[in-house]
Parts: sequence; structure tokens; C-alpha cells
Amino acid sequence: MSLILNATNGASFVWTTGKFAEANLVKSQTVRKRFCATGSYHGVVPTKLANGRLLWPDVIVTLRDGAIAANDASQRINNEMAV
Repeated sequence: MSLILNATNGASFVWTTGKFAEANLVKSQTVRKRFCATGSYHGVVPTKLANGRLLWPDVIVTLRDGAIAANDASQRINNEMAV
């Protein structure tokens, strides 16, 4: 089963490509290359603005049990602060 996260899932699209890449611990060019090749970054589909820029949801892409999962970044940050 493939996870597709897009605007219809109710995600908030607030991150630029650079911020999304930084949060996912990769270079922004890696995100751009994957998006150009597949139309998403491991199932996460950005919103394309009228000026051509991309806005990404505030999620962290992780690998769990051999499957890709997108986790809410705000929840992860709150969990890290509680520790």
C-alpha cells in the first residue's frame, strides 16, 4: 500500500523545498530530483503555486518496517521537547 500525502488529506502546506529538505535531513536538490523523477518525494506530493514554487507539508518522511511513512513534524518536535 502506498502512502500519498497531498492537499486532499488535510495537510498544511507551509514549508519551502529547502525547509522540507532540512527537516528530512537531505539536500534540497535531492527533494527536487525525486519530485521531478516521480512526482512526489516518497509519497509526499507538494502544492505547486502559480509562480512555479512548491510548498510542502510539514511532515517527516521515515522508513518503518520496509515501508515509507510520513509523520507529522509538529508531533515529533513536541515529543522531543517532552523528553
